[in-house]
Amino acid sequence: MAGWFNVIYGRRRIGKTTLIKRAFEGLGAFYYYVEVMKEETLLRELSFTFLKAFYTDWFNLFSAIFERYEYVIFDEFQNFYKVSPNIMYALQHAWDENTHDTKLIVLGSYVGLMKNIFIDEKMPLFGRSDNVIKIKEFTLKDSIAMLQDFGYTMQEAIQIYAIVGGIPRYLWLFERKAPLSELIYDIFIDDFAPLKEEARNILITEFGSEHKSYFSILQALSGSSKSLAEITEQTGIEKTKLSKYLIELSDIYEIVSRESSVYSSTSKNYKYAIRDYYYNFFFKFIYKDYSLVEFDPKKAIELFMGKLNNFLELQFESICKRLKRILKRLVSFLKKLANTGVKYHTRRASLTI
Repeated sequence: MAGWFNVIYGRRRIGKTTLIKRAFEGLGAFYYYVEVMKEETLLRELSFTFLKAFYTDWFNLFSAIFERYEYVIFDEFQNFYKVSPNIMYALQHAWDENTHDTKLIVLGSYVGLMKNIFIDEKMPLFGRSDNVIKIKEFTLKDSIAMLQDFGYTMQEAIQIYAIVGGIPRYLWLFERKAPLSELIYDIFIDDFAPLKEEARNILITEFGSEHKSYFSILQALSGSSKSLAEITEQTGIEKTKLSKYLIELSDIYEIVSRESSVYSSTSKNYKYAIRDYYYNFFFKFIYKDYSLVEFDPKKAIELFMGKLNNFLELQFESICKRLKRILKRLVSFLKKLANTGVKYHTRRASLTI
């Protein structure tokens, strides 16, 4: 069997590592989690994972790994690039000269950088991958089923989904059934709350030195969709720069969606919204009132609960819009199928929303 090179990306906590470990369990795969450290240290540590000595250059190291293992998995692969872009060139040469049936799988959590590494024509690994796969979050249906297994009602499950979306690790945080105010306090506000700093940490790494501008835009968009003029007014970012940021947030980072008006499709009538439910909640509540969260967490939860119903109503409206768009696509597909004269029988339809 010939070798292949697969790229798998998706935001943190979505289950990429668990999926791959389960898929390759028992196959003797070489797995390595790449951390950001000095290049010499990383080279030494990666060498020691399968040898008692260490290599002095990346090309020979990668070549040796490809020679020894049929399945090679690098987790948080983009960190190689952060350590040194030259590592990408060494990997490219080792892969191009690989004469073995190596199956290389690389995982990455930082969407923008992973896309840049494999889609940018100027990058050494451009065109090397056989498949680029995005791991998506759970559907609304699957998220509700999971939360109902924890004992929540349908209404409670939809409320939780509107706050954290379908990220598996986030949904597991609600395993202990309790009043929503108590859960939000424990998960988002308490000193050791697991999602208190999660969005900030992920996005600072994703956006780099320009994160403050991106954060300003996301704060302006939190809660409801906004026009370009409204975002400009709230952020103070000039329109030319703002348009660039919004395109990147939409097309590269996949955090923001652009929606055209029902009555007009011109660019002046576009509205922008945060498509990720957890980021939307974070910037609407935690980021906006972070000083209050730190200084008086009890008062913060009271403030949040007073605003929560209005927020959830807007989120529910967003969920319904997504469902409507999917239904329209399904109807369009069925009409096209009918026009081809192909006979079909649908026993069950499963929609991803």
